[in-house]
Amino acid sequence: MAKAVLEGQYEQALRRLVDVLAVKVILNTDGAIETIRLLVSNSRDSKQVAKDVLSVLYAQYHLQIDVERVKVVRLDDPRDLTGPGRFGLLSITIQNQDLNAIVQVKLGHQGEELLATTEGISTKNNLYRLIAEATVEAVSDYFASTSFFHVDDIKIIELSGKELVIVSVGILSSSGEELLSGSSFSKGDLKESAARATLDALNRRLRIG
Repeated sequence: MAKAVLEGQYEQALRRLVDVLAVKVILNTDGAIETIRLLVSNSRDSKQVAKDVLSVLYAQYHLQIDVERVKVVRLDDPRDLTGPGRFGLLSITIQNQDLNAIVQVKLGHQGEELLATTEGISTKNNLYRLIAEATVEAVSDYFASTSFFHVDDIKIIELSGKELVIVSVGILSSSGEELLSGSSFSKGDLKESAARATLDALNRRLRIG
């Protein structure tokens, strides 16, 4: 069976678990499960979710995997902003082709590198949005094969004599759409601030374990 088809079957089975918002299964070249990533609501204990994953895989596919291969991230209470495992910015690469810009954002997360690329018209304002969208796509791809988060809006304002980038990110869940906001003061590079403001919005709600 094709690797992508098998991954899709596992993901479909695991999405039925209570409070699982998104799931991504990664197989190695031999077709064995290498990593399972899940985004779950704050109401579920991460250890219990991991146990449920193992139970489903064994019951439906007679598979036994190490629990350490199951990575659970909780959509946490917005009042609690502490915790390990945040997504961090590593680099931004921009290539200009005629009137378009190709933007690649590289993030770091627990030793992994996450890449995402966006392309669009190379105007100044749209470039910042492309960076925010690539940042969101890198985080979204970590959890699922389809987009889970989206950039709602991005603004640059002056505050206390400094430029401040504000980004609004939408997140879809079973209870509907929720808007998250993040901001970052510019230290001379608005492009970097656009990515950091986007991560500020996302990292407020994502907790490992």
